[in-house]
Formats: sequence, C-alpha cells, structure tokens
Amino acid sequence: MDDPTIEYPENVNVVELETAAFKCAKDADAWARSHGIVGLMSNIDTGGKGEISISVNSLNKMLSGSALRKSVTPAIHFAALQRLRDIIRESFIAERHPDYPKVDGVRSTANNPNRMVEIVVLYGCVSFGGIAYRAKTTLKDLKYPGQPTKAYSYEISSIEVLAGNCRVVTRPNTIASMSVNILLKDVLNVNGEFLLTPTASPTSSNSTQRK
Repeated sequence: MDDPTIEYPENVNVVELETAAFKCAKDADAWARSHGIVGLMSNIDTGGKGEISISVNSLNKMLSGSALRKSVTPAIHFAALQRLRDIIRESFIAERHPDYPKVDGVRSTANNPNRMVEIVVLYGCVSFGGIAYRAKTTLKDLKYPGQPTKAYSYEISSIEVLAGNCRVVTRPNTIASMSVNILLKDVLNVNGEFLLTPTASPTSSNSTQRK
C-alpha cells in the first residue's frame, strides 16, 4: 500500500559498480576502513536525508554471512560496498516503521517494537556488468538527542519484472536512471503490503532511461 506520508521520485540515478578489489569479508572490511567508507555522512553527502553514520559495527553487519547471502552474489555485494556512500545518496526513503524485535528468531509486527528506534528503508538502483539491480539499504534512526542515523545493512537483488535482463543502455554524456515504478514493482513493506499499488507490467523491454 502506498504510504501517503512518503513521496517517491519518478526516477532514480543508477550507480555504476565495478568488480571489487577484494573477495572476502575480511579484506572488504579492511578496504572499507582505509578508503573512506567508514565515517559520518553529512546531510549534503546523503542527498538531504540527514546525517548517517557508517561505523565499524555497520561493516560487521553488512559483511556477515547472512548479509552476503541476501544479495544476488557475493561479488555484487562486495562491488556495492565500494560505492555504498553513493548508493545512500542516490537512493530515496521508501519506508519508515518501528523496530520490531525478533522473538524465537522471528521478526514480526506482532512483537512489541523498540520505540526508541525507527527503521528507515532506502531503495535505489545499481548496475553491474550492464545489468541493473535493486539496492535496498536499511538504516536505524535512533530517537536520542544528537544521535545520527545509523547505517545497518544493505542488499542487492534482481529486478524481477524483466527476469534479470534489465540492461542499462550506454549513451555518451548521460546519467542512467531507473523508473521507480519498475524498481519497486511487487516489493513489499514490513506489513507484507505492496510499497506501490500493483499495476500492469511495462510493455517495453528496456527499463532504464537516460537523462
């Protein structure tokens, strides 16, 4: 169900990824610490989303085995880490909801939420090997004075509407963009409802455009 309190853009810029310079979580962690990924992003850096902190604890969560398994492949997950700050900047806020804890290993909206933490979900688009993918980044907005929002996790998934054949068309001196209607098609929120009202599938075989 569409959230009337959140306004989605029509399109988002596609962040181009390159093969990572590392192939394991330990090396990825070291690379991120030495290449400016860890640290505080200003409101300008985040594209107006407020201050966001990417900490060492953030890296531990993002590079865990469970996090790697949520992405299409470890190679794409590692590639996205190199552009994580750009992904956050180019993504948009798609959902806000309370922090529902896990009970017996299961997270459910039926569980009493932590009222001092709000979960913020960002969606954006990345391209790897000429194919576009959905980038979901999860933040934790701590309801304490002076505390920045914390980057918590991210995952890269296929854009199912085109069965994984969502190719980016390269044209000189342009920036690739993705339609949000395509990006969020059939994506569910924390309540199991569609983020966007379901619509007919696009008839075009090319889901990206240039601006």
